[in-house]
Amino acid sequence: PPPPPPPAPPPPPPPPPPAAVVGNGACGVDGTCSGHGRCSQGEGGAAACSCESGYAGTDCSLSCPGLTADGIFCGGAGSCTAQGQCVCDQGRWGATCEWECPGGQLNACHGHGVCGVEGLCRCSAGWTGAACRRMIGALGLAVQRRLSGSWLGSSASVPANWQLSTAVQRAGIGATGGSDGLEALEALEAGSVPSPVVAPQAAQLRFDTDNGNIQLRLGALVASGTFYLWHPADEGAAGGLADSPAFLDLVLTRGGLRGTLKGRVFSTPDGKAVVILSPAGGARPSSSFALPPSPP
Repeated sequence: PPPPPPPAPPPPPPPPPPAAVVGNGACGVDGTCSGHGRCSQGEGGAAACSCESGYAGTDCSLSCPGLTADGIFCGGAGSCTAQGQCVCDQGRWGATCEWECPGGQLNACHGHGVCGVEGLCRCSAGWTGAACRRMIGALGLAVQRRLSGSWLGSSASVPANWQLSTAVQRAGIGATGGSDGLEALEALEAGSVPSPVVAPQAAQLRFDTDNGNIQLRLGALVASGTFYLWHPADEGAAGGLADSPAFLDLVLTRGGLRGTLKGRVFSTPDGKAVVILSPAGGARPSSSFALPPSPP
């Protein structure tokens, strides 16, 4: 009989593992990708982790923000970057996409703007307001042009229930002719009932009308954010620049003063502006205000 066939050769040894499987390399300690991924060879033969959903980082050691036991992250309304940060879907914002933009997720900024990373709407041309629901027309644009740039002056804090004395109402707060804002505020202070508890102090407002940004300085207090300005007459209300104020909202997100300050802007005949603001979170101030008399 013929001799038996020779035994089959042993199988070849398995290929060596990726270079980073062992040790503290690209795939983490012992190549486990922190227990949340798979280590494999990528382009050029280098080892790399493929992370499970909800984990990020080169070694899958980062949990995506808001990760739950059910595997939901970024509130179910965003994607997770390789650096473990949320990129929110349209209409959501926040570190874990937990907040809806003004107007709601399905109608962010009411279709008239873009919601930014701080949840503030950047409105399209012709629209303004925190949710881009206010129309801005010729009068609002005129006030914006007047305010554009840096304004230096003075500010005074008055009680919530303040009112002007009859004498000051007759003469107008700018009875000095508007040549000195501090003198005008001192007249306001003297004519307010009850009297303010804080003396007038230096103030600066800088309006960037191209981007809707506001920088504010009241004495030693500094803050910045976004502003929205409109004139009610552009929406059909009675009045004009000479006899009715524009509305102003300052949404301050950085610095020593934060929150929404609601106000009114009075345009004076000599080209100046008087801005009355509420405390953060307060109601819009009353519109009863004596403008300076027209110059002779």
